[in-house]
Parts: sequence; structure tokens; C-alpha cells
Amino acid sequence: MTDDADRAHADASPRLDGGIHHVVWRMWAVMPWLLPAFLCVSGMLVPGAAVPFFLAFSGVIVVPAAGIAGAFPRRMLRHRGAESASASVSWLLLLHWGSWVMLALSFTHQGWDGMPRSLLRTVSGVTLSVEAEHTVFIGAAIACVATWVGVVLMTLWARSVEPRRAWRTAAAWAALVVGPVLAVGSVWGAATATAHETDAAGETRIAASSRSSEEQHVLVEDRYERQQEALSTARAVIGPGVWAALPTVIDQEPGCGPAPKACYRIRIGYVFTPEGPVDVEEVRAAVAGAGWTEFEAPSAAEAGALLSAAEDTGGLLEFSDYSNGSYTLTLESPAWWISPEVFDEVATGEQVGVPDRLYAPDEWPELG
Repeated sequence: MTDDADRAHADASPRLDGGIHHVVWRMWAVMPWLLPAFLCVSGMLVPGAAVPFFLAFSGVIVVPAAGIAGAFPRRMLRHRGAESASASVSWLLLLHWGSWVMLALSFTHQGWDGMPRSLLRTVSGVTLSVEAEHTVFIGAAIACVATWVGVVLMTLWARSVEPRRAWRTAAAWAALVVGPVLAVGSVWGAATATAHETDAAGETRIAASSRSSEEQHVLVEDRYERQQEALSTARAVIGPGVWAALPTVIDQEPGCGPAPKACYRIRIGYVFTPEGPVDVEEVRAAVAGAGWTEFEAPSAAEAGALLSAAEDTGGLLEFSDYSNGSYTLTLESPAWWISPEVFDEVATGEQVGVPDRLYAPDEWPELG
């Protein structure tokens, strides 16, 4: 009778002794807690991340919640007397854990310089845009949830006696290969998508940065001249008098480009003190006639902006009250790709200074 009872108990559990399933079973005891903790502290491993401690503090909630959810199917199997992972869930668990690793690697942190940073960029050394990296993160999150649901369902629907089928064990070994291949493939796809992103001129980053240094310098000067010409039209309408030029800024705004010094924007501006009142409606009509589209910018309105407009390529024009009866007119260009070496040569950095010499509406300072 005792032997029959022992045999019945053994048949009641989805048990597979030894091999990869036994290794997965032992890893299952710690992985549900270790991987969420790795995600929460990943920001501390990213050089230059600005606020990594926020994610670390969130671990007080994330780690227990994810740990309990991840360990739940294992507790069910242990209750049935299992001593090894069932072949039906081993391959799902391996993919599930790999998804957690990709979540931690692709989690984007804001750097002190305003640029996005992540462990994936640091470890792989490839240039990734924020959009491409977010796609990797979302894909990993979907895979993480889907594989966990699969593990739960397989555990709930597990037969009392699971047949020993070679293909199930092969699937677990295949997951050890497929997981890294999918991870490398997603990074390669993200890097390829980043390389083919276009700037305001419709050029890819590779094509734009492949120009010689001299060609890129000439292009920067040409874009500066065209920007001044565009602003000259609005200046002539606002007032025929002289305008005091603000410092020209050529810099990389936060969120511009997938990496530091990958792209640049040009910002120019003037201060004008009219002899009489300025007809804002006439300025609006002139701006609209030049192809600009006016929009409401709450933050700009709070700063005294009378008019905010944009063009199709992404340039932003703003006409604001300055002080003591004066007005400012600024124009910020869209973003264009550039090689890091040339960026260092043309960038001015953020400049805050008093207005420069005076210019007529059809005149402007030379670049440099």
C-alpha cells in the first residue's frame, strides 16, 4: 500500500528531474525578485543619468509586486509536489527573464545634459534615437507580460502527469538561443531605424554627416542666411527702424538627435523699440503670408508672447513684449544632422547677453 501511495503522489506532479528544467526551477526561486531589482537600480549604472534614485525608490513597490507575481506559478507547482520546472513552461520562463533584462537595458533615463541615456546605449555603444529605444522597451514589456501569462496558463492547465517529450526540452534549449538572437535583432533594428531618421531637410544622419567639414560649414552658413531672410520679412512689417541683434545661438536642444552633438538648431533674434504703436494684426497677416501657421503656446503667452507661429519644416517664430515699450522677435530653426566634429566648431552654446549693434530690417550680422 505504501508503494502505491508513493507512486500516486509522484504521478500527481508535473515533475521532470535533472537537465535544463531542474536548472530553470532553481533559477525560478530568485529571478522574480532579482530581475525587477535590476530594473530599479539600472539608472545608477548609467553614466550621467540625472534622476536614477527615483526609479530605485520605486523598487519598494515594483520588486515585491513583480516578485510575488513571478513566483506565484512556482508556488502552485511546489504545492503539487513538483521538484523541477515543467517542460511546458521552461522555455517561456527563459524568454520571460530575457524580457526583463531588455526592459532594464532599454529603460531611458534623462542625463544631466538633457540627452537621453540608457544601459543599452552604454553597453552596446550604438547610436539609438529615443523613439527607437522606446520601441525596444515596449516590445520587451509586451513580451514580458505575454510570457508571464503563458507561464500562469500552462501551470493552471498542467496535466497531472506530463509526458516526457523531447521537443519540449528542445524548446527550452532553443529559448537560450532565440532570446539573445531576438535581443540582438531588436537592437540592430533600432540602430538601423535611427540611422535612417531624417532631419528637417529630409536627409538621413549618415548622409548629412558624410559631407566634408568644409561642406557642412557652408551649409550651416547658408541655413543661417535663409533664416535671417525669413525673419527680415516680419521685421520690415513691424517697423522700418533699426533693430538690435540678440546673440546668435547654435546649439543642440534637449531631445534633438539620438546622441550628443548629432544635430543642431540656430536661434536668432532682435529687439525693436518703435516710435509708435505696433499693429499686431498686420504682423499676423505678414507672417501668415510668408507661410507660417500661428498657434497658441501657453508657456509663451505667460512670458508675454504676442504671436507664436511655426512653419512646415519645424521652425518657430515668436513675437513678444520685451520691456519699456520694446519688442523681441526670435526665430528658432528646425533641427539638422551634423557630424560631432563640425558641431564642436560651429556651436556657440547658450548665450544670454545684451543686444548687439543696430541693423535695418534687410540687414543682419554675419555668422561668426
